Amino acid sequence: MKRKRYFHFLIYRLLFSILTGVLLFGTIFAYLKDKYNAALNQGFERLTSQYEHMILYHYQHRVDDLYVNIMCNFYQADYIRMARVRDDGAFVPIYESDYDIVPTEISVQRWIYLTDDEDLLSQVEETTAFNTSAYSVVYRKCSDIWDIRYHPDSGLINAYQLIWMSDAFSDKLFSVPAEFSESYQKQELSIESAYIEDNEIYLGEVSTESDGFFGLVNGKEWDFRDEDYTHYYDLVIETLENGPAIPSHIYGFQKRPEEFLAKEGDVFLISSIKDLYAPGYNPKFQELKNNRFYEAEMESNGRKTRGIIELYKCGGRQYMIEFVITTATFTEAFKPALNAIAGSLAVLCLLIPVITAIRPYIQYKKAYELNEFKNNLIDSLAHNLKTPLQILSGYAENLKDTDDDADKDRYADEILAKTRSMNEDIEAILKTAEKNDLRFRKASCSEVIKEVALRVGAELNIEGDRKLKIDREYFKTALTCIIDNANKYKPRDSTINVVIGPKAITFTNKATVDKFTPGTGITIAGRILEQHKLKLSTEIKDGVFRARISKKAVRQKRPKRSQKPIK
Repeated sequence: MKRKRYFHFLIYRLLFSILTGVLLFGTIFAYLKDKYNAALNQGFERLTSQYEHMILYHYQHRVDDLYVNIMCNFYQADYIRMARVRDDGAFVPIYESDYDIVPTEISVQRWIYLTDDEDLLSQVEETTAFNTSAYSVVYRKCSDIWDIRYHPDSGLINAYQLIWMSDAFSDKLFSVPAEFSESYQKQELSIESAYIEDNEIYLGEVSTESDGFFGLVNGKEWDFRDEDYTHYYDLVIETLENGPAIPSHIYGFQKRPEEFLAKEGDVFLISSIKDLYAPGYNPKFQELKNNRFYEAEMESNGRKTRGIIELYKCGGRQYMIEFVITTATFTEAFKPALNAIAGSLAVLCLLIPVITAIRPYIQYKKAYELNEFKNNLIDSLAHNLKTPLQILSGYAENLKDTDDDADKDRYADEILAKTRSMNEDIEAILKTAEKNDLRFRKASCSEVIKEVALRVGAELNIEGDRKLKIDREYFKTALTCIIDNANKYKPRDSTINVVIGPKAITFTNKATVDKFTPGTGITIAGRILEQHKLKLSTEIKDGVFRARISKKAVRQKRPKRSQKPIK
């Protein structure tokens, strides 16, 4: 039977593991995607509710326009407009998205509005702070900090904002991948101020983690000891270091969702309620609790854009809210987490079968080698016991034919001696076959060989030395078998030469025969050396007996045959 290799034990485990990994990844993917879509829907509903609360507080005079402005930056969408409806139906804006301003949060109460709108900056001096109760807004010139870039894509930030506003983060199986993905994809602008120490003003800088998802590049540094830059020393210590969990801003100029607004232009961006249902009621609107609302969706390039417009009464006044938000697809939002999960599963799916296949392969290998040893031993015994059995048969016949008591005793002694010798050989074989508690220690080969030579009374000429990890007494048994065979085939006046080199230990001597037939001793020696991860080769060639102990060769793949083109 052809010997199995490690690959045979690995392949089926590997295929099963890969199939399991694919199914597990598919299950995780489906679970996270389902949670993601549910979180987006719930977050959208809660975002709508937040805007409604702002209007309510505004109506109750609990907050002013600045508070609404800040909260709309906190709960930001791609487009937001809030307005009071006058008696004539016209909309009086309370807040509308400003695409020339980048709101930068210091804390929930403190904001810096970065802009290059010269008209706005001419009306508001940079050092002027607008305060209402605990809230303040300071205007700064954006180009003094970094070059103007438009935000290329707000879908990821919008998606994470809606997720954070949902109940999804109560589920750790979902929240951990979501936070992991967010941390790898949300690049934030870091604005560090100068600070004064011992009348020295130190450097400040603006930077991003990289060129960045948000396209914020070309951060600048200032030397605040230069008079031209001293008015920036109190710019801001750091953004969002210990801020709220919800990403309240996008560090870059946003783009209006023009495609959606154009498609829904008969409802969105109108200037008066009369435009909606004059001369009749707009059939797009639905009524809910005396409020009218319209919700629309649009898919473009795999992205989903959702918008809602509400008309409702709060107390004795009528208000309008409209907002539009685009969210990333699940695979975009969770790309880092999915890559990490897929990578982890791939490693496990490869590592587990590789590890689990080792033990059965080693067990099989030991069993196979033991069985091979037994088969070789049987062949060797069949060959080597044939002569002793013939001798025993002869002694038995002589014993039967003789009447002389002295001859009978001599033949009986010979039979007993030969039987005892055969029994010792068999016991040695059984002991070798059952030996599995080897204790390896480093030992000098020269010393061990000398000990064996002294025990068996052999004359050896030893050259060189090296240390090997061996079970000393067990290794001596193998050497005894080899030296016994060398003695068996050498002339009486010759010496056994032993050369201990870095790659092999070689025993050589003149031989009295031309052909070498391995006996039981060589089979036992081969088995012992195999258990030491060594191999034994023996031969008689050109009148010289040679036994060589060397390391087992590592099995190498055969090189592929080059295919010649057919002419």
